[in-house]
Amino acid sequence: MNNDNNIRKGKPTIEPIVIPEDKKQKLDKVLNYKHTSHSQKERAIKQIVGGFCCLCENPPTQILKYKLEDATLIERYCDKCIEKVK
Repeated sequence: MNNDNNIRKGKPTIEPIVIPEDKKQKLDKVLNYKHTSHSQKERAIKQIVGGFCCLCENPPTQILKYKLEDATLIERYCDKCIEKVK
């Protein structure tokens, strides 16, 4: 086992996050409604997209998957932030 604290991630595979149109409309409605609380927005993002962008906490649009020795590391990014990590 490698005791090095730096994990060598290598080159990831990049996949778009596909959201069915009805769920995309629901998410847009929740995010754009002025009376939606911050916690309601967070809950909707988690339920529909599975989490937040690793850098800015906006809804992600891309998933990066890094194959490690015994696991797969998954990171989510929005369109703006994905350019910073490519």
